[in-house]
Amino acid sequence: MSSALRIFNSSDARALDTPCPSSVRRHKPTGTATEEVVVSQGVFTKGEHEAAYSGFQGHSGETGLADWLRAHEVSTVDIVGIATDHCVRATALDAAKAGFATTVLLDLTAGVARSTVDSALEQLRGAGVELIGEPVVRNP
Repeated sequence: MSSALRIFNSSDARALDTPCPSSVRRHKPTGTATEEVVVSQGVFTKGEHEAAYSGFQGHSGETGLADWLRAHEVSTVDIVGIATDHCVRATALDAAKAGFATTVLLDLTAGVARSTVDSALEQLRGAGVELIGEPVVRNP
């Protein structure tokens, strides 16, 4: 048995935009005595023709992130990145809407402002997204 760690970056096509990294992890099968970790990486580009915040709006070639995850039998995603209240929020909401068990690792996120982070966290909770930790917020 092996578990896979897959790390993805969703980045905006426009050079002036800040990338919104997100990671996606496939959990180790329960009861596995040893594990082999396989690492692969993909970049899903978004925002070529319009503003895009969610990694699920991106594509790698002809393949969207949700389709790629399903094709690789991934059912659980962990989201991290910048900004908690924008790209992370949008990516996590889209992941949950697409049927993935979704967790945001808040210690590995950073938000723009306390008010918008609090609103994002409320939206995520309402969508059934698991939240672990506390986000960094630069502007209280």
